[in-house]
Amino acid sequence: MGKLIAHTKLRKVGRQVLNQVGPHVFITDEPLSLHGTDAGPSPVQYLLSTLGSCLAISAKSIAEHDPDLELSLFNVDVVGETTTFADKSSKLIQVTMRITCQTNLDPDSQAEFIDHALHICTVHNTIKAAVPITIEILS
Repeated sequence: MGKLIAHTKLRKVGRQVLNQVGPHVFITDEPLSLHGTDAGPSPVQYLLSTLGSCLAISAKSIAEHDPDLELSLFNVDVVGETTTFADKSSKLIQVTMRITCQTNLDPDSQAEFIDHALHICTVHNTIKAAVPITIEILS
């Protein structure tokens, strides 16, 4: 994959940050309750959605390379639990990924398929050592 670059620029509105990654521009913000303007997802919300997105893309990549695999549905709900410490710092303390997957595979093969997707998911591999991640497979 190589080197990836993201540019961020703090805006003068609330807690908004303008981000640019290649040709893509998007806003990160905080909710009103945290003195933001709620103009975009928070950094933690982006992190959670990035985890789900990366896993879905990994699953699609596997399916595209296996002509016998029919992937009809792959949805991921990612739930993060945060805590705030006495010094006002905070962190994610638990992440749960709820995966709904429909394929033409038998249950054991489908579980192997999901494990393979998790194995090649860059974001999952990056953060799994930093925060506990629970995987729930839904049907």
